[in-house]
Amino acid sequence: VIHAISVSQPVQSWTVIRDHVDFLAMDNALGGVLASLAGSGGSGNDGGGGIPSCPPVPPELLASASPSDPTAALTASQADLLVRSRHGAQQWLSRILSVAAARESPVMRQFLCYGANVVPPQFQAISWITFGGGHSVRQ
Repeated sequence: VIHAISVSQPVQSWTVIRDHVDFLAMDNALGGVLASLAGSGGSGNDGGGGIPSCPPVPPELLASASPSDPTAALTASQADLLVRSRHGAQQWLSRILSVAAARESPVMRQFLCYGANVVPPQFQAISWITFGGGHSVRQ
């Protein structure tokens, strides 16, 4: 599942195009930063009042995906799962960006900026599901 998520900062806004797996990898990479904050009374990514872990793609969506035909139309149920997955990733990213140590880490800068507005060549021929506000998801 590929997400195209808008990032708005005080100086500029842009779109980050990433696989959901990349969001999960970013969550793992930021674990040390967030754990050190939790140890000092700040936020942690354990869900215990701090910043929660990035939610996974719903297993029902993965089970219903058609690897033989990635351009196949989604059912209403699949589209709903995709919307929830995208919103979960967006909310997680927004919460992470509210933590200065995470926002300013080199790994987060790489995630947000390196090739952020570029659709990977293998996904250029696949249809997007467009959401309000210009947010899109590709499967």
